[in-house]
Amino acid sequence: MTEPVVHGRTSRWAARVARMMLISMTLLITGGLLSIIILGPAETRWLVDRGFRSAGAHRLWTTMPAGIPEGFLYALRHGVIASQEGRYQDAVTALTAAVSASTNAQTIETLGARAGNSTLPETHLWRLDIQVRIARADALEHLKRYNEALQDLDYAVRLNRQHYDNLQQRAVALMVVGRIDDALADFDALLMMRASGEVSFARGFARYLRQDWIGAVEDFERAASVRPQNRKYVAWLLEAQSRTTRGADGPFTPTSEDIWLVLRTGNGFPAPAQQAARPLSGK
Repeated sequence: MTEPVVHGRTSRWAARVARMMLISMTLLITGGLLSIIILGPAETRWLVDRGFRSAGAHRLWTTMPAGIPEGFLYALRHGVIASQEGRYQDAVTALTAAVSASTNAQTIETLGARAGNSTLPETHLWRLDIQVRIARADALEHLKRYNEALQDLDYAVRLNRQHYDNLQQRAVALMVVGRIDDALADFDALLMMRASGEVSFARGFARYLRQDWIGAVEDFERAASVRPQNRKYVAWLLEAQSRTTRGADGPFTPTSEDIWLVLRTGNGFPAPAQQAARPLSGK
């Protein structure tokens, strides 16, 4: 007597589950189509690469705070994609459009406690404004337009003086344009925030450029103690140690690209293993 009832309940339950699955699949497919229609295929890839599948992208749109200027995110995404693909001039063009669209007027000081709440429109725009400047600075550096990149980095640091990576990137840019003392001030501030083998190495290289061989050795030793397997750190430590006895041995004129290569790629001027006692000429 009860078996037909059980089967009836089971059938109704199965039908409800099937309907729920159908609705979920429909929403998922719709979200994917919307991401392509609204954002375009390239922007959809940009979201997917960062773990935002269709549902995630839909959630991003529905929870986006009000107050974001029209066209800002579109230009930012295009710029990031172009930079990832090595199209740095296209990236600069797109990111410049994003800069022009930004209406941010906040710094971390004016935001105060609100800086930790990204759901607020003003906080969200402040963070995006920093992001677009850092992205454009990176593209400009790849184009060897270092002074322009430094302007964006100055802006980003002014908006948030507590951001470690941005301050580090500015310190490197300051070195590249020859402002060694300003770079050292940034490196000192970074090492006051927290110890870092990478920052110790960069400060050691700044001291090396000033021909402060003893100071360079100290920083290179710190970097090598943190990561003794890092061949770059060890090679530059040996180079600086040799300079304490033989000095500069001639002109000391590294180019901006030389400095960039050493700090951002691990290669470049001067290659310690090949320098021997050759004068520091930058050639």
